[in-house]
Amino acid sequence: PDIHEHPAAILGVGVDVDIWRVADGQFVEHWDVIQPVPEKPRNDATMWCGKAATYAEARQAGDTVAQPTCGPAGPATDRATSLATVMSYMSMGQEPGRAAQAVRTFVAEDFVQHSAHIAQGKQALVEYFEAHARERASAGRKSQLARVLADGDFVLTHRRVTSAADPRGTAY
Repeated sequence: PDIHEHPAAILGVGVDVDIWRVADGQFVEHWDVIQPVPEKPRNDATMWCGKAATYAEARQAGDTVAQPTCGPAGPATDRATSLATVMSYMSMGQEPGRAAQAVRTFVAEDFVQHSAHIAQGKQALVEYFEAHARERASAGRKSQLARVLADGDFVLTHRRVTSAADPRGTAY
């Protein structure tokens, strides 16, 4: 198989995010995060942001950086502005009981949700956080940022979420 094909992607059961650190022209670190694709997603926005459901279809999509499959590229955005927005959102959202407020403050009305576990739209995200706030607080849930990468209007956060019951945590 192609080096980019991950076993979960080959089987059609997951969406994979790879983070690479490069030094002197070689990969020196790699993080691999996989999110399963549920049989019945809560919204119709694909988790892989596009029309392709298979690796072969994704290859045919071509250069999705220059021509995104999830709509036209946004206006040129300053990396520092994008980064500051995400960091402010993350900071507010990590404070106990303020995740829904962070959504109300920072999320646009025409927000597109690509997580298959949350229904579409801003209000659905508010409701998701409100429904889970008490449970997360009582579980001692904590989120720690490991990496934040920004390129124009795209920002990727890589974090570890732990709880009293799961001290090893989960990568997000």
